[in-house]
Amino acid sequence: DPPPDDQYGRTDAPGTFAGDHKDRRGIIFVGGNNGMIHAIDARTGYEVWAFVPYNLLPKLRALADGQPVEQFDYFVDSSPKIAEVKLTGQWRSMLIIGQGQGGTFYQAFDVTMAGMGVDPAADDIGAVNALLAQFDTPNESIDFKWAFPNYSSFDPAYTAVFNVFDGTPGKRVKLFGDVKATATVAEKTVGYSWSDPAVGPLNSDRSVNAVIVGSGYFPDIESAIPNRGAAAPRAGNVLYLIDADTGALIGNPGEGACNGSGCLSVGDLAANGWKNALQADPTAAGENGSHVVTKAYIGDIDGRYWRFNFDATGAITASQMVDTGAPIYASSALLFVGSADVYMFLSTGSDLLPSSAPGGTGTFRLYGLKDNHPGAGATTKFAQDLLTVTDNGGLATGERPSTAPTVAGDIVFFTTTVESAAAPCSDFQSKLYALTYAGGAAYDTNNSGGLESNESPVIRTLAGRATAPFIVDQHLYFGTAGATGAQIEAFGDPEDFNNGIGQVGVRILSWREIR
Repeated sequence: DPPPDDQYGRTDAPGTFAGDHKDRRGIIFVGGNNGMIHAIDARTGYEVWAFVPYNLLPKLRALADGQPVEQFDYFVDSSPKIAEVKLTGQWRSMLIIGQGQGGTFYQAFDVTMAGMGVDPAADDIGAVNALLAQFDTPNESIDFKWAFPNYSSFDPAYTAVFNVFDGTPGKRVKLFGDVKATATVAEKTVGYSWSDPAVGPLNSDRSVNAVIVGSGYFPDIESAIPNRGAAAPRAGNVLYLIDADTGALIGNPGEGACNGSGCLSVGDLAANGWKNALQADPTAAGENGSHVVTKAYIGDIDGRYWRFNFDATGAITASQMVDTGAPIYASSALLFVGSADVYMFLSTGSDLLPSSAPGGTGTFRLYGLKDNHPGAGATTKFAQDLLTVTDNGGLATGERPSTAPTVAGDIVFFTTTVESAAAPCSDFQSKLYALTYAGGAAYDTNNSGGLESNESPVIRTLAGRATAPFIVDQHLYFGTAGATGAQIEAFGDPEDFNNGIGQVGVRILSWREIR
């Protein structure tokens, strides 16, 4: 998040945004597979508000059919993004959430007043009743702002079933509605809204704020959908700059072709046998010392990693950093060294993808890159090979990344999953990797007393599949889940907490596993 201005306030002084809202009661927002976005009181666990996205209304009837493993119906299958943005001269708190495999829409809400007016420390039923009464008044606490695509472009009457062979569970896609024939060109390029957005100002006075998001994967079925037809653009391979206040594309209010004004398509390499998409979360950045967002980094399923540059007019250009040759599904992490050098960390492949799907086998890698800006491309600092993945009747043998990496100081951490088709009912293994930003192992894994050339970048091997690593307060956490159940792994000094530094600039110097 960019540093605040005087109107936002750097303290809790009255008359500033921070001061006037310092006593907001904590609210937890979550997407649910019952078709709703939920708001839950963080102190008591009572649900105080829920919202059903318009495009999911006709899909609710699928809940009555049950949820077979091979044909699961997804709904709000995404995580909310909270951002504080200055809209029309006033600071507001926004919530933006997609639908993942549940649908092709993003929704935005003004949640500035959510949790206001009720004692933030009260746990009694009176506080709960006061919250419920407050949320009962439409638009009093949460105000729906916009949807992209626009809900008016949704056709709830359309339904169809398609057979697909792209790794979709059950090899079948069932649509409960789709965009109308009259939907704009840009609206027809939106895929399943997997990509969690980045949010930030595009100019110094914060009068233009963008929701930066990729379009997400969409099966290769557009030409068979009557509302789209053979002339419809291929959905999924577009980056959007959405106006945070209105939901329109910046510089392209008519939402025409995505050729670099408000949205930009990176195309599709048809020769590799799978359909392209910008499915990952974009990682946004600006110039050193500035709060203005000028670029975003994101990989595509064709294996190309991109830097998108843009400005407040909505003009977008794309520069390919590297072509990995393998699908990129997860978001990347950035590290700034000095005032100009930008290092980028990403991985190829995903342990969630069926090994029988296109792009599901091969040797996947953990990458560290240095942006050659303003020159072309990037310099590869490391490309750590993982165990080669083979397909054995739909079961994988090998190693694939779990999800996105994270950076602490000058070290980048990755988690991976090791699978074996020979023992499909036994537990997975998860590995925790630690590499320096310039390449090479970050820790003394052989206990020699110093870093040597033969150190392993793997610092822990654990049972189960791992989540992404999360670093805060000089500690690293991630979850594991497998045959023995689910647990949280925690590393760091158990006596060293609350140092006030946060993640930026922290280097974890020693490892002690907390039990």
